[in-house]
Amino acid sequence: MKPKVTVPLVLSALFLLICGETYVVYNYRIHDLNKVQSSTAKYFSNEFANFLNVISSFRLTPFTPHLTNEIRGVALVNLEGDVVSSYGTLNSKTSYKYSNIYKFVSLKGKYISLLHDKNNVPSITIASKTIDGKYIAIAQVFPSTLEKIKNSKVFLVDGTGFGVSLSGTPIWKNFTSLIAHKKIHMFIKNGSILNVKDTNFGKYDLVFETSFYPFLFSILKIQFIYLILLFAAFLISYALFYMDYRKKVVPILKFANFINGLKTFKKYEMAKSENNFIVNKYNALVDEVEKRSREYGEIVESLTETNSELTNVSNLLVEFSILFNDVKGKRKDLESALKIALRRMLDFSKAVNGLGVRYRDLTIYLGTVNEFNFERVLDNNMHVELKTDSEKVKFVVNFDRFMMNERLREMVKMLLYYITSFISMQELAEKSDLSARYDSLTGLLTRQEFERLAIREILRAKRENSFMTLIMMDIDGMKEFNDKYGHFNGDVLLKFVAKSITSNSRITDIACRYGEDEFLLCFVGMRKPDAMVKWKGIASKVKTFKYDVNLKHAIASYPVDGENLESLLAKLDETIKNYGNS
Repeated sequence: MKPKVTVPLVLSALFLLICGETYVVYNYRIHDLNKVQSSTAKYFSNEFANFLNVISSFRLTPFTPHLTNEIRGVALVNLEGDVVSSYGTLNSKTSYKYSNIYKFVSLKGKYISLLHDKNNVPSITIASKTIDGKYIAIAQVFPSTLEKIKNSKVFLVDGTGFGVSLSGTPIWKNFTSLIAHKKIHMFIKNGSILNVKDTNFGKYDLVFETSFYPFLFSILKIQFIYLILLFAAFLISYALFYMDYRKKVVPILKFANFINGLKTFKKYEMAKSENNFIVNKYNALVDEVEKRSREYGEIVESLTETNSELTNVSNLLVEFSILFNDVKGKRKDLESALKIALRRMLDFSKAVNGLGVRYRDLTIYLGTVNEFNFERVLDNNMHVELKTDSEKVKFVVNFDRFMMNERLREMVKMLLYYITSFISMQELAEKSDLSARYDSLTGLLTRQEFERLAIREILRAKRENSFMTLIMMDIDGMKEFNDKYGHFNGDVLLKFVAKSITSNSRITDIACRYGEDEFLLCFVGMRKPDAMVKWKGIASKVKTFKYDVNLKHAIASYPVDGENLESLLAKLDETIKNYGNS
């Protein structure tokens, strides 16, 4: 095979590798973006549900509502539509008797207004009957500004398709056509990635708008640099071989073609007695031509073998890309993928007799390599130790000492670097997954992960007719503690409480950091008395902290205090709120 035939093969393989890597990473980034946006939509829906629950609990006497940045004005209206009392931005002289609010709440019990502008700030009016059914509570809500999510804008859109940005400065925008078609999946329009998420209050939706080109550039930036380096390695190798080919082979080939054209160019047979100087020189020249011709054949054979190996490396890289993409998609585990990759490398060349890899607790070896080769250094073994994102991976390659050459060693190293780069990407993905599940300060579960696991345990308890107990604990006076001893000691305290919880709970129990200074524990299959024993152990451990710490706690058990997570949490919140008053 001539060198010029290898160029399109190498370029095609690299192009396919770039396209495949970019497509897979793009899909994973889209999946992560959709996951974050779904979590945000759920959080916002819960906030609005909380608003409705808060105003439905308003009472006339005493009427001292706690106005916040979100709820700026409240009014209590009797069943005749007249305002009994009001606070904040709502007018006490306004009559709601003939308003849509009064009519809608009278029929349905709850009301959410269309989005409107209040001093260039998005404002919504919500209303609900009070718990006793004697009054209508009305509140003017200014939704809290959401944090910017990976260069995304978040719009709250009402049923008419008119929406306002909740991230940064309010921007009004018309999404009529988008809401009318009710897109289910993400789609790209006018250079933006749009995603529509349902809410659980009224006829509202959340629309996430992410700029497509910066999003795509962030994907290409890492992939492209890595693959450019790979392409450069191929290009340099090819250039070196081609230069050597041009320098050594082409002149010989031209000369050989010229000699072959001379039919009379062969040794001149002389009698033994003859001694002709010209004839001897001529025969010596013929011997030199035959020698060069043999060397030329060896060079061509070597170049053909090299081109074949380069083609095999290109094919292996494409296969590895597909194989490791299956690991990313959780269709294969890492151990199975590494075994397949080592098997393909073992078949790559007859000069490779065995391979082995050691990573974390995983040790894999094939062929002539065994577990002792990782420590022993032999002449025909190549030991390579590479650094991943947070670990080290060690490779051992056993070569046939008679067939091994430096070119083959470099090609095998290139394949090992590729495997290591994927392992490093897997470690980054694991860190990202852990950060979504665990609180970075205390190491306990996040609130979202706790709720997911707790719901699963409640369903299991229903099936098995078992028990489950929840304990909520709150550090009393955390703000005063931070002001007195500093935020550093405050963080130390939170870590100490988390350690006290984990040391006094079983591996089957679930614990999370529920709020800034709140913790939530789930004791699976345990009744209240046994759970209280656990709680006393935690409290006594916390008392050994170097500063005085007071804890508030509340306890609720399934199914005695509630048959779902929402009712159990509501009871815990109520107990904590009234702690020390009963």
